[in-house]
Amino acid sequence: MQTIPVVTKLRIQVRNLGWADVRVYAVRNGVGQRLGLVTHMNSQTFWLSRNLIDHSTVQLRLAPVGTFRSYTLDPILVGPEQGVHVTVLERPEQSIVFVRRDPESTRVGIRRF
Repeated sequence: MQTIPVVTKLRIQVRNLGWADVRVYAVRNGVGQRLGLVTHMNSQTFWLSRNLIDHSTVQLRLAPVGTFRSYTLDPILVGPEQGVHVTVLERPEQSIVFVRRDPESTRVGIRRF
C-alpha cells in the first residue's frame, strides 16, 4: 500500500494592483466557483477546501468588474505547507503567480492506495 500527502486546505492571497476590481474564481473541471472580490489596490485572502483542489493542482480565473472578459490562469501545482500568491496587474493576463512555503495555510491528509 502506498501513501502520499494530500493538500486538504489551501490559502490563496490575491493582491490587486490593477485599476479595476477583480472577481476571483477557483476552477475545477472547467467550472468556476466564486471565491470573492478584490478591489483595486487591495489584498484579500481566500481559503480553498479540498473539493476545489484537483490532485494538488489549483486553477484560478480572474474577471475584472465592468468587462465581459475573464482570464484563466495556468494550473498551479501546490504541495503540503505551501500557499499561492497572485499579484493582479493592470492587464490581468500578465498577473504574477508564485507558490511559497506557508505552513499555516495547508493541512495534510494521507491518501492510501
